[in-house]
Amino acid sequence: MKRKLFAGVGLLFSLFGVSTVCIGADLNLQEGLWETSIRLEVDGGLFPIPFKTTKCLSRDELIPNTIQEGKNCLIKDQKVTGNDVTWTISCIEESGALMEGNGKITYGGDRLEGSLRMLIVEKKHSRQASMTYRMKGVRKEACPQ
Repeated sequence: MKRKLFAGVGLLFSLFGVSTVCIGADLNLQEGLWETSIRLEVDGGLFPIPFKTTKCLSRDELIPNTIQEGKNCLIKDQKVTGNDVTWTISCIEESGALMEGNGKITYGGDRLEGSLRMLIVEKKHSRQASMTYRMKGVRKEACPQ
């Protein structure tokens, strides 16, 4: 298990991803540029409009992502079992709120489907919320060189 710390810039409601493990040959993943459609559920309510992200995915970069402004995130415990990729994530927002969660993606050649469940805890205001990102992706083309 390797770890990677990163901070990024992007949308407030986004999906995180950093991949750092060696993958066995049995993962059914077609490497290339992927488009992932993400639906967000907040405390059981559906965010009305899905958003899309693109990223080059490979055996070294397995988790589709966009990055968030003002977040410091740590991806850990990434595992590959057959066509399933699982991970845990912990992020700290500039406000001090803590976001923790776990994700799972299943690959099927040129398709993926999965979810990321996050819990946000704001100690300053004694609030918490849960979010679930539902993902469906498709490989579009080879990655640009």
